[in-house]
Amino acid sequence: MVIKPNQEKKEFIILIILSSIFALTVQQNYLFQGNHAHLIHSLKNINLMDLNNDWISSITNHVPIFTFFNYIFIKFFSINIIHIIHFLLLIITAISIFYICKKILKNINFSAYCFWFAFFIILFHEKTFFNGVAGQGVLNHVYQPSSFGVLFFLSFALFIYGKYYLSILSLVASVYFHPTYLLHSGFFFIGYILFLISKKEKKTFNIIITYLALILPVVFFLFNNFIIFDQIINTQAQKILVENRIPHHANIFSWLSIKDLRPLILISISLYLVKNFKEIFIPLLSVFLLSISLSIIQYIINNYWLALLFPWRSFVFLVPISSLIIISFVKNLDSGRFPKLIFIYPLFIIAVFLNFFIDSKINLNKDNLAFKKNSEIYNYLKFNKNDIKKLLVPLDLPDIRLNTGIPIFVDWKHHAFKNDEIIHWYKRVKLNESFYNSNNDKDMLAILREIKKIDEISHVIFRKSNKTNNLRMCEKFGVFNDYIIYNLKLCKPKL
Repeated sequence: MVIKPNQEKKEFIILIILSSIFALTVQQNYLFQGNHAHLIHSLKNINLMDLNNDWISSITNHVPIFTFFNYIFIKFFSINIIHIIHFLLLIITAISIFYICKKILKNINFSAYCFWFAFFIILFHEKTFFNGVAGQGVLNHVYQPSSFGVLFFLSFALFIYGKYYLSILSLVASVYFHPTYLLHSGFFFIGYILFLISKKEKKTFNIIITYLALILPVVFFLFNNFIIFDQIINTQAQKILVENRIPHHANIFSWLSIKDLRPLILISISLYLVKNFKEIFIPLLSVFLLSISLSIIQYIINNYWLALLFPWRSFVFLVPISSLIIISFVKNLDSGRFPKLIFIYPLFIIAVFLNFFIDSKINLNKDNLAFKKNSEIYNYLKFNKNDIKKLLVPLDLPDIRLNTGIPIFVDWKHHAFKNDEIIHWYKRVKLNESFYNSNNDKDMLAILREIKKIDEISHVIFRKSNKTNNLRMCEKFGVFNDYIIYNLKLCKPKL
């Protein structure tokens, strides 16, 4: 059946509307909450904040394309443009996965659109059947480099409709924004090539050359900026990340559990259902087998380097695609059999939309709740930031940095990525922990002097709940419901 241009235009408008409805149900983070510290390099380049003295500004930037992309948009529009970019990424996600499933869906009409998008919204918010394993996902309420993983969905959609070069471009673009997707782009690329070989596609060689030409600059960038030929440093830094900082993502012995059978079963079912759709089946099967194989190897050899490649991360793409493939086959079961449901599905998506939209306006996520809770101290520090050189804060208060424009000594969430810098970051972390956990004033002051040798700290924030530790010899700079700020420049004796 040939689809007329007017039909295609009408369908695309419907998809834009329904995808926008989905995007409206997602409660985006307030500015500078969660992983928004990735924006620090973009913000400092346009002098929006004086954070050049913050330690994050000094570490090697692992996402320069992400930095430049945001720098351009923020400079010519405003910082709020990132909300629009995030909104568009949500739309791209929904439309791309729909077009993947469109190959499967029968008798597509407005009712079918409503059915599919209603379940898409439910699955996205429920997370179990949308996110991958090891606590990883592609897109959520936070705008960050990994959000551009949605370009994998776009790449796959373009591929199955024969837009091979655009598919490769989209696949590689995701890696440019977030280089840790390098391995997974290789998985998808191998799947693409295996399908093209199976259909004896004449363009296969040219497509291979195109991918290699586009991906090699990323490989060279990583090699030149992050490879260190000191095995002692490498092992120490990798151990810090795998065993201390991100075991929930990187240590397979930490995150693997019986619940991870669910995505395996889900993907297996979807592969069985699409076995006759070779353009879908072969790439998905290839990615699945490559990801599983390397994950099993990692389980056996327990290698830090392989762990930090996250071979299981491909599940963040496989799980949502597989879930919606199954939903699409379920929709096909009622195709034309239950005509009365045609009127039910539009009402269904309205109910689903209202449920999640209202919930997003009433119930704040944990990052936005933290912002509301700490807004008083943020505003106070921002107003008085000219009197503050650098803050020492509890490790779990990273959002102070961008919400006030004041550099901080260190936080737990935002670590370095180059191995020697990871070790330096961890040294700061341990000093911070020792300071706040010290048992007496003498130890606290000794550690504080060590910290001041590294950075010129001018003020310290304490939680009021920390009853045993404070800087009684220093003047209070501010007192709030949960926190006390001390001025290190006004201490007796002087520090």
